[in-house]
Amino acid sequence: MSRVVSLIVTAVAYLSAWPMHTGLWLVTIGCAPLLALIWFPRQIDELTFGDWHRGYQIDAHTPPVLIAAIGWIVLLLFATALLVIRIYGKLPR
Repeated sequence: MSRVVSLIVTAVAYLSAWPMHTGLWLVTIGCAPLLALIWFPRQIDELTFGDWHRGYQIDAHTPPVLIAAIGWIVLLLFATALLVIRIYGKLPR
């Protein structure tokens, strides 16, 4: 269910960015990592678990719900911003 709804939100973002000169490329680059966070939160946690960063090791798992929630929040903000620009703003050509 979450994957289908995220694709619908991405489709709305594509429709909102359609008239922009580089809008489709912007949506593709912006939404791909966010869809990965939503679709594969467990796998992303496994990729980062055990990594070293600035001398510290990541030794605790991040809940997949938190990873997916961050993806959802940013995806919704991104799609909303494009929609607001499309409706109320001047589109760059």
